[in-house]
Amino acid sequence: MQRAPFRQNDVRIEPTKGERAVALQCTWDHIHLRTTNPEAMAQWFESMLGAEVVRTTQQGKPRIDLKLGGANIFIAPVEAGDGINAPPDSITSACR
Repeated sequence: MQRAPFRQNDVRIEPTKGERAVALQCTWDHIHLRTTNPEAMAQWFESMLGAEVVRTTQQGKPRIDLKLGGANIFIAPVEAGDGINAPPDSITSACR
């Protein structure tokens, strides 16, 4: 049996005997990113990747969302004591 080509973002479901392979296209509505500096993160996405920055207010607090390539990215602040781990000192120290 010849397999269909596997593309990024496809999920392969292996066929049982006598069936054909199926590839599902997976998408998502949004992702959440947490940072100690939401404004700087938004500016980076805007200047480096061309994201559209959408600033609104939600429950009396400022909110920053991004639209990038059809995806919605929600940026939320990380505050001391909220239980989120600190980022590594550098990428190399996290990738040993």
